[in-house]
Amino acid sequence: MRKKPTVADLRAKKGKGRLTMLRLFTLEEAAAAEQAGIDVVSVPSELMTHPDYRRVAPSLFSMTGVDHRLAGTREGYLRFSGQMLNGGADAIYCSGSLATVRFLADEHIPVVGHVGLVPSRNTWTGGLKRLARRRMRLWRCWPQCRPMRRQALSRWRLRWCRLRSPPRSAVA
Repeated sequence: MRKKPTVADLRAKKGKGRLTMLRLFTLEEAAAAEQAGIDVVSVPSELMTHPDYRRVAPSLFSMTGVDHRLAGTREGYLRFSGQMLNGGADAIYCSGSLATVRFLADEHIPVVGHVGLVPSRNTWTGGLKRLARRRMRLWRCWPQCRPMRRQALSRWRLRWCRLRSPPRSAVA
């Protein structure tokens, strides 16, 4: 049986290869992901707290979350995080602001933030659409990414743009 990765293990692997990730909804899917050797999974809170979840998925790094509109305050996120970590979660997904991500990280909660296409913020962007179709637009997301990188268990989606620094025209 393989060992369940820790946050330190995932951070050590950053930039040194690829990890596999799935979204799960059932115990059967969790058992199949375990058997397939998937690294990271995202699960609904109901599945995360199911009494049989860790029996069928002992080595999956599992994260769960709640929409910031349902969590309410930062303290609401903190309560939810405590319940989920006590229920077997390894990290919390937070759709809230950077200030909320910082708050959770300061409380030593392994937290995954999100920039770019955040479904719960689609009213601000005119619906569900990619915000960075082209490289120039991608670099507009960078100011959101830099501070998030310091606070969260980062999983970067900027990989499809292989630039090391923004193009000169994006900096001006």
